[in-house]
Amino acid sequence: MPKRRNFIDIESDSRIRLERNTPITNFSPIGTINNLNYLVANETEKCYNEIESVYSIYDPTRNYGKELDNIGFMFGRGRKSSMTAIDSTYTNFYFYLDPRTNVSVGVLLDRLYPITTHYNMRKKLFDEGYTNSVTSPTQLLIPAGTVISNDGVTISYTTVDNVYLSNGTSETYTPVIASVEGSTQNIQSNVLIKHNLNQISTLKDISKYILCSNRYPITNGYDGQPDEDYRYNLTLGRINYGSNEVAIRQTALSIPGVRNVLFERSRFGNGTYNLIIEGISPIISEGLLNMVKERLNVLSPSNESIFVNRPEYLGIELKLDIITSLTSDLISLKESVRSDIIEYINNLPIGGTLIWNKLIDLIMEREGIEDFILNYFKLGKYDIFNKINKKQIVLRPINQRADYNEKMYCDSGMVSLCCIQS
Repeated sequence: MPKRRNFIDIESDSRIRLERNTPITNFSPIGTINNLNYLVANETEKCYNEIESVYSIYDPTRNYGKELDNIGFMFGRGRKSSMTAIDSTYTNFYFYLDPRTNVSVGVLLDRLYPITTHYNMRKKLFDEGYTNSVTSPTQLLIPAGTVISNDGVTISYTTVDNVYLSNGTSETYTPVIASVEGSTQNIQSNVLIKHNLNQISTLKDISKYILCSNRYPITNGYDGQPDEDYRYNLTLGRINYGSNEVAIRQTALSIPGVRNVLFERSRFGNGTYNLIIEGISPIISEGLLNMVKERLNVLSPSNESIFVNRPEYLGIELKLDIITSLTSDLISLKESVRSDIIEYINNLPIGGTLIWNKLIDLIMEREGIEDFILNYFKLGKYDIFNKINKKQIVLRPINQRADYNEKMYCDSGMVSLCCIQS
């Protein structure tokens, strides 16, 4: 993709060319030439945005959600969906009679429901299919769909098959499946020790003698793959260079002061990486860049080059008149508002969007502020060496999005505040 040019670059370049190559000298903010120049710059920036949109369709680092899934489909790399923990074997989870009874199912039923006094109950068990005989039962049904859980009832599974406890066996096995998706339902051995058979009125009395457990862990529950992990996997799949991007990324992130790393492949030709470093501090120091370069040099083979740079900084300047009901401590109020604005802007990530309503909320949340008047809202190219905000343009109070390699910056000298008592 050709190097992107934004409104500031286009407008400034057009003005310089007009000044050098034409007799035009009047660039008054309300003049015709200046307005035409702004119009051309705005429309040209839209063209760059559309080109970038087409380019980004195939770039996983610039897509989210369904668009990211579409890219994965084109490359034959589907996203891993969440998986429900399940054990489909007949050797793990089991029901069994409490060994303290030391009797078979038939004997236990005879003791609980003597035929001379509990014939109706025995018949009900038979009619509902829980036993195989009214007079001489030899097995007891435990229905599919029985809910089983851990001691704290924070993990629950459901049985899959109908199973029977019978005179000839001391235990019976059934497959089980977790009630919800994800890894939170993964369990170790002997965790599923409770059941809800006591909620079935016909089995309420005998349920206290039926126990359960799982012999082995069940750990195949899986959380759905989030965009960040899926995007990274797709990105790795498109890499044809010899350098190990995983090692490069991990090495860079292991350096104190580095928050994130943005990759630009082939930025300076084939076989090149350009790493844009996002730091914990808003401005990346030369010392941090040099440290990253030194660490990464050992990972770069002779036929490849790794470049390490800071993002392009966009300086944000604001001038506000704060209308307040307070009559004292106005200096503290201004400093608090200034600090909130600077913290919000400097914590925006590379390529982030300044949300104007969020900025309004930060200001209006301060106690004593009734309203404010915006005098100007400027954006420029911030020179971190000379600490000057160059090529400023005045913006309307609307959301502003930085380019993918740009980061917004603000400091105390760029926020001018004045308190007006209401």
